[in-house]
Amino acid sequence: NMTQLILILIVGLILLYVVKNAFLIFMYKQQYKYIYSNMRELSTRMMHSYLSRPYSYHTAKSSSELLRNINQDTADFFGVIQAVVQLITEGMVVCALIVYLFIQDRSITIAVGSMLGILVAIIMNVYRHQLMKMGEKNRYYEAQVTKWVQQAFGGIKEVKVMNKENFFYNKYDEAFQGRVHSEYTYHTMVAIPKPLIEAVCMASLLGAAGIKIARGVGADYFVPILSIFVVAAYRLLPSFNRITEYLGAISYQKPAVAAIYKDLKE
Repeated sequence: NMTQLILILIVGLILLYVVKNAFLIFMYKQQYKYIYSNMRELSTRMMHSYLSRPYSYHTAKSSSELLRNINQDTADFFGVIQAVVQLITEGMVVCALIVYLFIQDRSITIAVGSMLGILVAIIMNVYRHQLMKMGEKNRYYEAQVTKWVQQAFGGIKEVKVMNKENFFYNKYDEAFQGRVHSEYTYHTMVAIPKPLIEAVCMASLLGAAGIKIARGVGADYFVPILSIFVVAAYRLLPSFNRITEYLGAISYQKPAVAAIYKDLKE
């Protein structure tokens, strides 16, 4: 009877969600295990590479730069790998939804998709070079922060004898201020596209809807289609926001990837 059918459907849905979320937990575990185990391998390869260099190399390079390369650059490298994987995932979700919406109504899908595509392209074209510059500055200031910590605590006896505490404190504060500036500029730039994307999406959706109404499309067709697009927008907008965030992370961390590639190639 109907009651039994409803109960079977409820049990089936519960099992579906349990299995789905158990799989997601397993997938996340494997993903992070892969990333961090390979981060260790890359970091140890960098360490071995530097230890194998001649003494003249080490006299020309500061230990703070090498520490940054081994620790922070390897973390940034796998941050890029993770961003690329998640970018592909979000791209597949967006493509699937766009195909579905295209089947429902071509003109609205083309209007909204074109506006969002153009906006994301403009944002990334404008941001890419700025984010790379911020990434380069961040790498420089990370090395400076490490440098002043090493020098201050490595020669703490001389620092105390010569009363140089304020000198090292000011140098450290200056380096960290530069690092903070590059970090908050990066996060601010990544956060700005979200409201822009939402505004353009809803404006283009409502604009396309207004044009259809003006051309005499009936409510019996238009109301259900608009409802589908509104629901889809709530799923698409977070994906578009994450896509711009991942693209920004890739641009910001690109200098670290280039530095690792150069060092291992040498």
